[in-house]
Amino acid sequence: MSSQVLAQPPSTPDGMPSPDSSSSGSNFQPSLAVVIGILAIMFSLTFMLLVYAKFCHRGASVHNNHQNLDGFLRSGSRFSGIDKTVIESLPFFRFSSLRGSREGLECSVCLSKFEDIEVLRLLPKCKHAFHIGCVDQWLEKHSSCPLCRHKVSADDLALSTYSA
Repeated sequence: MSSQVLAQPPSTPDGMPSPDSSSSGSNFQPSLAVVIGILAIMFSLTFMLLVYAKFCHRGASVHNNHQNLDGFLRSGSRFSGIDKTVIESLPFFRFSSLRGSREGLECSVCLSKFEDIEVLRLLPKCKHAFHIGCVDQWLEKHSSCPLCRHKVSADDLALSTYSA
């Protein structure tokens, strides 16, 4: 039998391997630490920006709503509606007062046909009419006509008072 000699790292007098010997756990690479550090910083900055956009930025825009004088609600959300006082001041009329053919006319919000006894709200700029409840609920969330997307504003009220 042949005897094999295993190479062992040099050791200190107490039997522990010397610190300058290379072992698999002490391969520290500074470039890897730099890459991990940069990725951690980028992740942290992205997270802080997300938190700011979600909470702080929305709070600033909601605060500015109270100073808005033209009657529109501008929120940080996707939809911005019209102030309730502006909606309630839009003109309305009874469907039976329309002249001409009234067959097939329907509310484009709820898709039901208008009845002679119903009262409708008229949007002054585009002259489209809808059930009062339907269009009021729509305008609380959107600032445009549900049919043609024409912007509805407090200035439109002047059009309805001067036009016959």
